[in-house]
Amino acid sequence: MSDTASFATRSLAWKVRHSAWLLAVALGVGSFSCIGFIYCAVRVRSTAWKRRAFVTTAFSLLGLVLLLTPVELMQEVGAGYAAVLWLVLIGYGLFVNRDYLRWRSAQEPVPPIAAPQVPAAPVAPSPMPVAVPQDDVPTRAVSVPAEQVPALERDAPQIEAVPDEQAGPAVSSWQQAEALAAWHMQKLGFEDAKMTPPGADGGLDVRATDAVAQVKHYATPIGAPVIQQLRGAAHGRGAALFYSLSGYTKAAVEYANDAAVALFTYNESGDVQSCNHAAQVLHDRAGGDDAFDPAEFENQAQIVAVLQQYFDVMNAKFIEVAELALAAANGDNQSPIYRAVAAESARVKAILRSLQVDGGRVSSDRLIEASSAIGDAVVRLAEDLERV
Repeated sequence: MSDTASFATRSLAWKVRHSAWLLAVALGVGSFSCIGFIYCAVRVRSTAWKRRAFVTTAFSLLGLVLLLTPVELMQEVGAGYAAVLWLVLIGYGLFVNRDYLRWRSAQEPVPPIAAPQVPAAPVAPSPMPVAVPQDDVPTRAVSVPAEQVPALERDAPQIEAVPDEQAGPAVSSWQQAEALAAWHMQKLGFEDAKMTPPGADGGLDVRATDAVAQVKHYATPIGAPVIQQLRGAAHGRGAALFYSLSGYTKAAVEYANDAAVALFTYNESGDVQSCNHAAQVLHDRAGGDDAFDPAEFENQAQIVAVLQQYFDVMNAKFIEVAELALAAANGDNQSPIYRAVAAESARVKAILRSLQVDGGRVSSDRLIEASSAIGDAVVRLAEDLERV
């Protein structure tokens, strides 16, 4: 459960109890109403709340100066100013209180109802294909038994297809969660952030030159020991970031604050929220909420799904043409068409093997490159077949 979802499940009594800071705004009668905003700024420690505290303090001090001026006319003006400011700050406090409650909720995650006692076991990984550089494609014709050609279809790597808007959420698996974290880190300024191969690099899921991250697509809040493990694995690697579907325990948040680990939560719509000061600093430095649009991540995932389909079509087409060419060779492994099948099969197999490099992670451009290379092999083999 993300901090946004957690906040939505809070009771009215909880919201009233944690809105007590508004009493300081109301009892401050204008001149001292800034105390409530200063309290929130000290607790939350975000740039936005510091700015609010500074502005409200400036206006409150102005009213106090007018009231303390020995000139009677100025005192009357100050009294009117303080009354108006009092009403304005109460209204403004009510307006921004939702931000404070959302932050407060993130510090005390609500455990999911009927959640399992252990983290949900992730499904088996589904690697994303990686294209092979053209220089690595074998060009020498080799003898490949005919029965090996149909096996190419089974070797074709798959990525997990991202459902469309009607089919389900944008983030429904741990693979998609890691992809979301990598995209979010790039938006935060870690431009070379990418997913790591499964099981590699000490449990780190996303890595950049000056930052690392761990992602947990679990149904229960993350505890302090897991954050401690990330802090240890991130030693000497720059910033440490953590992404959780279900929030964090109070002990985990306290440890992360002391260890400068940035805590984020995400939901199935791809919305990422900051949960502590370190995360808020990164968020504000990147430009605030305007810099992050979950729809952009979902659109990119849709594009990758379409490219995967294109890749599958090219691979299936190669199998079809290769089988026709082998039938035309009629078992003669010295015939030109058989040697053509062997040569193109070697090229395609080299591409498929290379797609497993780096855990099968891939960019859209490289996926297009792989599909195009297989498509070229289909065209060349079809032309050879026509000459038989």
